[in-house]
Amino acid sequence: MGICIYCRRDSTDSKSQAHIIPEALLRNNVTLPLGAECDACNGYAAQLEQAFVHHNRIWVPIMMLRAPGKGGKKRKRMGHYVADDIKKIVTAKYQESWIELHDGQNRVVFPDPPEFDEHKFRRCLGHIGLNYVAWKFGWDTALEARFDLLRLYVRQGTRDVKWPYGQVSYEDSEPRKALSIGWEKNAPGLTVKIESYVDDFYIDVLNTGELKLWMSSCKGREIHYFGELA
Repeated sequence: MGICIYCRRDSTDSKSQAHIIPEALLRNNVTLPLGAECDACNGYAAQLEQAFVHHNRIWVPIMMLRAPGKGGKKRKRMGHYVADDIKKIVTAKYQESWIELHDGQNRVVFPDPPEFDEHKFRRCLGHIGLNYVAWKFGWDTALEARFDLLRLYVRQGTRDVKWPYGQVSYEDSEPRKALSIGWEKNAPGLTVKIESYVDDFYIDVLNTGELKLWMSSCKGREIHYFGELA
């Protein structure tokens, strides 16, 4: 009998394929064995993934690189951009109220798109992290009690609980075309590193409380730690 690593219910008959890196971020075939995540939990995770890919450091390079999502399709509209692949142009849609004066020049400051939700973004990081644990260390490992708080947060997290994460930004003029995920062995607890198009995201799936100090040793254009309370 298979047990879902999120709801811990019988997942023997599940048909959904759970990806380690969301296909909405990058089309890939790196998946968990059938049943590791039941159909219901996998379907719910799709909502979290939409918030994840609409992070302002993710949706822009997706559109500029014309990176395909689920089903291999390139998105015609995402965030505040609209693409025309026949003319090979990407157009920004903005409101006059978003124009601000910086150093004597007008600049459009885009707000987060309505699809972005910081709370769901954090929970998606947790979902990616636990899926990686199951893929790297085994299905049984992901079912261990030490991950109970994380699985509960991903499934039922309330807005007064915020799982910490770190973010390291690089030059957005040179986005990566190959993304990756891995275990950061020198980081505290069990920290998973997600290399996105222009940023690295870190989440300690055990939440040891030591990630903030470790983040100060990272190098990049900008380094941020997002703690438990926003």
